[in-house]
Amino acid sequence: MLPQICNAKVAVKVGEPQTHCRITHSSLERAMMDEMLKNR
Repeated sequence: MLPQICNAKVAVKVGEPQTHCRITHSSLERAMMDEMLKNR
C-alpha cells in the first residue's frame, strides 16, 4: 500500500501509538476516513 500508511503518525491519530506497520485494518480505515473528511 502507500508508504504514508506505514507511519507512526497514522497510528497515533487513531489513538494507537504503534511504531510498526501493524495497524489493524479497521483502525487504518478510520484514519483514512478522518483524513478524507478533514480535506473536504
